[in-house]
Amino acid sequence: MNLQEELVRADRRRQQIFSRQLSLSMVKEILQKEGEAEQTALQRMGLGYNAISLNQRSWIRQYQLNERFEGEIYHVDDIRKICMDYNMRMLPSRLYRGPVDPMFGVKVKNFEKEYHLTQEEVEENFFVVAPPKTFELEKRQRPMVNVDPILLYKVDDHFYKLIHQWGDDLNVFRYVWSWRRQNLSHMTFHWMLIAFMFTLILLGLFVDTLGNAVIVASLVSGLIGWMHYSSLFDRPDEMRHQFSKYNWNQTWTY
Repeated sequence: MNLQEELVRADRRRQQIFSRQLSLSMVKEILQKEGEAEQTALQRMGLGYNAISLNQRSWIRQYQLNERFEGEIYHVDDIRKICMDYNMRMLPSRLYRGPVDPMFGVKVKNFEKEYHLTQEEVEENFFVVAPPKTFELEKRQRPMVNVDPILLYKVDDHFYKLIHQWGDDLNVFRYVWSWRRQNLSHMTFHWMLIAFMFTLILLGLFVDTLGNAVIVASLVSGLIGWMHYSSLFDRPDEMRHQFSKYNWNQTWTY
């Protein structure tokens, strides 16, 4: 399992959803009529002005970009979800301090030459998706081992072109470990589960029946969960530092 495969699967699901709403032939007809006024073009196709939703327009835009960049264009929502699921960050390539694949420079140079990128585009539009410990963040972290980065190029505000992927650190263990950092509910459940198991083991030494131990452990874990939830619920700034839902593309660490 790696980041590129996860992006492909996410994009395939997105394509299946929108292909049922807007056929490929309809997309091509819309693109052929780009030079005409949008409303006139849609009326000639028998569609109302609002017939194509914002999401469907986004799908058309992705089709255009895939044609221009020869595929591997991914929506920012899919990238965000993978970052949240696996506790990754998507940050400008200038902040990346992890290991670099030997083919990295060659692919960047070829992409830059093929699409005639300006110096500003090179400096501002390349992003890397990788674990937080591989970036130069506000707080230094542990030594960098077992990373799985990918290099992306920002095509527009919503789509990124995959340039290169190296490493192999995306696995079910990272997903399980990162699950607790996705949002406040997950983190609360995480601490409740730990409290329940610890209390159950501790009570097993003193309580004769398993039923009583389970009841007491449930009460203790519920109390700890409520205390943890309430302690963070009214502190949005702290939550933005704690959970990948908010910090998947931020330069701070925790």
